[in-house]
Amino acid sequence: MDNPFDLSGKVVLVTGGSRGLGRAMALGFAAHGADVIIASRKFDACEAVAAEVRAMGRRALPVAAHVGRWDDCDALVHHVYAQFGRIDVLVGGTPCQAFSIAGNRLSLSDVRGNLTLAFAVLAHDLADNHGLRNAVWENVPGVLNTPDNAFGCFLSALVGA
Repeated sequence: MDNPFDLSGKVVLVTGGSRGLGRAMALGFAAHGADVIIASRKFDACEAVAAEVRAMGRRALPVAAHVGRWDDCDALVHHVYAQFGRIDVLVGGTPCQAFSIAGNRLSLSDVRGNLTLAFAVLAHDLADNHGLRNAVWENVPGVLNTPDNAFGCFLSALVGA
């Protein structure tokens, strides 16, 4: 029987991949054989995670990008496709301070909250133009019960991606 967790030959883009859950996901995908792109705002932090991925014998590409800036998203996509030719899995997460009960709870009115919708735009671009078929989203409990239905907006934005 084939190993269902074998990701050999897969290419994974992890936004917010330089620390926390993003870092853990990047290392987890690499541990199962995937090549990983680590995208975050600070290049040095991305490079540190990329070094850990390379130490596992996988290819890694650190990219400084802020997914809330459309130009950064475009540059990220073009850079990744120049290096890897495709992305099989896109990984992102909810900006905790915008939604969490411990945070400001400004939801989509918060600049960070709009990153959820920027992720949806990135997913659509990758799906429409580059064949992306898998997206993984890390969530925080607070996003499920915001007055503006942020989670519903996010799911609606992903439809068709």
